[in-house]
Amino acid sequence: MVTAMTGRWGFDSTARRGATLAVAAALLGTAGAALATVTPRGGRVPAAVTIVAPREQMGAIACPSVSECAAVGGNGVEVTFDPRRPRKAKVSRIDRFHSLFSIACPTKAQCTTAANPGRELTFDPRFPRRRTSALVLPGTDGSTVACVSRRRCAAAATSTEVTFDPLAPARRRSAALSTGYIARISCPSSGRCVAVDGNGGELTFDPAAPAAAGAPTKIDPVDLASVACPTANECVAVGFADGAAITFNPRIPAAATSRPVDAGTLGGVVDVSCPSATQCTLIDDDERAVTFDPLSSARVRVAKFRVTSDLKALACPAVNQCTAVDDRQAVTFNPRTAGRLR
Repeated sequence: MVTAMTGRWGFDSTARRGATLAVAAALLGTAGAALATVTPRGGRVPAAVTIVAPREQMGAIACPSVSECAAVGGNGVEVTFDPRRPRKAKVSRIDRFHSLFSIACPTKAQCTTAANPGRELTFDPRFPRRRTSALVLPGTDGSTVACVSRRRCAAAATSTEVTFDPLAPARRRSAALSTGYIARISCPSSGRCVAVDGNGGELTFDPAAPAAAGAPTKIDPVDLASVACPTANECVAVGFADGAAITFNPRIPAAATSRPVDAGTLGGVVDVSCPSATQCTLIDDDERAVTFDPLSSARVRVAKFRVTSDLKALACPAVNQCTAVDDRQAVTFNPRTAGRLR
């Protein structure tokens, strides 16, 4: 199972950076995806920075394998590409005039994305226009989605959660959770999902019976931006404002441990992905990737990338491969070697 959701600030972009702007403008003038190789600042290992959606705004990504990623964003755009060969990226419009906020791909042949207002679209990323659509969260925007299998997904917007079968979305149940605004959901097993909210709270629930969930546990003093659960008994949440990584067992979240891994960020933490129980990578609004061991206090590895707008979302399908997206570019790198130890 591999999931990833939209960045903290949706699809808004920041001002372009001087020299990078000139390079991006030249690349945008070419047909299809264009590739430039740069070195992360302070690092030794090149990272592929590729314009995969020249005229679009991506905001979420999922990589069900090391050879396939699917990104979604504004105006119904969907981009399927091999992060190792991004020149062949395919851009499709699967939901024109609507924003796609998050995406989860339980297999290479099936992805589910959340769109406004409150809809979910399920498609094969190889043939993205052959999609199904259903209203599962009536009248809501900005939803987040996680899929534990081909037949079970959980989506949430504000504090409402719905569990549904993406292949038969009429089969669904919804509940109002006692959380703040839900930022992300991760489902490490068929009977367990974890939601984190903008109040620093964590709520573990059974997606088959979301109404039975209790009160959230506060695990961060400020707000949480994202969560990833590499195993059923380990989850890692990241604090947006304080750059903290909070590691906890979802069955006993009150015993969570926290340490600052990205305290120097000026813009805030955006997303986190954990390909193993001992390795996680987060991205922030300063175009940095920070790789760390959530079970130890070892030094972290920090890489900074030259991209044209804020990084929006991250997916790490393997311990030696991560892909992040900004509005139009994808950055693929080895989190074990990119950047410097700090």
